[in-house]
Amino acid sequence: MRSLFALLITLLGVQFVFAQYYGAIKVDQPGLSNNYQTVRKYRLQIESKLSYQQDSKFSDQPNLERKRFQFANTLIRFGLSKKLELRLGSGFLYQRDKNLGMKSSVATIQGISLGSKWHFLEHKHGLLPNASLLVQADLPVGSETVVSKYVEPGIALLASHPLSDAANLNYNVAISYRDQNFLQYFYALSLHVEFSPQTSVFIEVTDKHQVNKRAEMYFDGGLNLLIKRNTIAYIYGGKGLNTQAADWFVAFGMGVRLPR
Repeated sequence: MRSLFALLITLLGVQFVFAQYYGAIKVDQPGLSNNYQTVRKYRLQIESKLSYQQDSKFSDQPNLERKRFQFANTLIRFGLSKKLELRLGSGFLYQRDKNLGMKSSVATIQGISLGSKWHFLEHKHGLLPNASLLVQADLPVGSETVVSKYVEPGIALLASHPLSDAANLNYNVAISYRDQNFLQYFYALSLHVEFSPQTSVFIEVTDKHQVNKRAEMYFDGGLNLLIKRNTIAYIYGGKGLNTQAADWFVAFGMGVRLPR
């Protein structure tokens, strides 16, 4: 009888934990790719992060060392409907270069991004994934040292296949028009695993390249920690896999959804 009572209490406790975090916040980041999920209807979600990146591999300037600090890199998302959201993003960048003892730096707003995400496909069974279409345009706001002087439109397919109740295989395929001169392609493949309703981890491989140029390839991984149903924190880091990519990077961020 005692064993049955203990089992009942345990099952009720598990049910309470999962109910407490049902419909919890999901962020587009961490990582370099984007999540297919949209913000719930009439909810406002704010995601912000700090990041640091270091690079010392420049084929045309072998003595150049570059450090980049991104402050308040923020994405604001608003759910217009169950499957459609509007997005506004921006951030501040401090970049410091050192080349043969000569130092230079730039501090600037890092453009403004406007966009929308439409969740058009729901996984129910078989091979069809969960999928969304992300359309956005980067506006030329900031120093021309690091920000293009042209509007740069882009479109991305964001998809996810559930592997089990706790694991998902996600991928992104994106294309954007850069500097009125060339197309840039972006591919990402990531594995997300939930260890509990509050904790999940991920690993990711990404490939970004311009037409007629070698790709930038990265490997990264991180941890998500759900603090409350409407508040989440995350940390991630990674390294470049080839000479075109930065040496390494690390980032920390948070997301808040209003109202709950």
